[in-house]
Amino acid sequence: MTYEWVCDYCDSVFDTKEECDKHEETCKSRGLKVTYDFNTMRAKGRLGEFFIRNLFEITDGYKIIPFGVETRSEEVKDLIRSNFKTDTNKKIKSLPDFIVVDKEKEESHLIEVKHPGIKFFDESKTQFMFKWGVIQDLIKYWKEAVLVIALNCEPHCLCVKVSDIEPDKHLKFSKHVNGKPTDYWSFEGLYTDIRDAFPLIKGKDFMNATKIFRNGD
Repeated sequence: MTYEWVCDYCDSVFDTKEECDKHEETCKSRGLKVTYDFNTMRAKGRLGEFFIRNLFEITDGYKIIPFGVETRSEEVKDLIRSNFKTDTNKKIKSLPDFIVVDKEKEESHLIEVKHPGIKFFDESKTQFMFKWGVIQDLIKYWKEAVLVIALNCEPHCLCVKVSDIEPDKHLKFSKHVNGKPTDYWSFEGLYTDIRDAFPLIKGKDFMNATKIFRNGD
C-alpha cells in the first residue's frame, strides 16, 4: 500500500488528507515541532549512537567497537567526500556504526544505528524518514547487519535484520523534503525489541541507558 499523507510533526502516515490534517492539529497542540530539519536529524543520529554505545558498554558480556566511516583516517574521509561514485566508495560510506561482540558465544554482529526522533510509535502506521538510498545501500553491501532504531518513546529501541528488509514491500514512497530526496520506510512485522535480539541486556541496564538518552534528547 502506498501512503500519500504524512504528518509533518511525527511522520505518521494516513490514507486521506482529512485524517492527516486532524492528526497534525493534535501534534501541534502537544507542542511538537516539524521534523524536516536534516541538521537536527544528524545531531539526533549522534545521540542515538551514544545511547546504543552506552547500553552495550554497561551490559556485561558484550563489547562494542566503533566501526563507521567517522572512525576512519582523514584520507578515507577525504575519499568519501570526493565525487567518485564507485561501488567501493558507496560501500565505505555505508559502513555500519558498530561491531558488537558477544564474548561468551564468541560471535560478532554489525549494527547500524538510526534515531528518527519521533515522539510516538505505532507499528502499523509509523514510517521512518531516511535520506534517499541509505537503506538500499545497507541491503546491498551489509545484508548481515542489524538496523537498530533508537526512539525517545516506547519501546525505545527496536532491531530489524537488514536481510529481512524487502524494498518492494517496506519502502512506501520517496519524495523531496527541503529539496533533498527522502525515503519513507515501514518495517511492520520485522521489529524485535533489542532485549530479545541481544538477550544479555538486562532490564536495569536498559532503563539506566534509556534514562540518560531521554534526558539528552
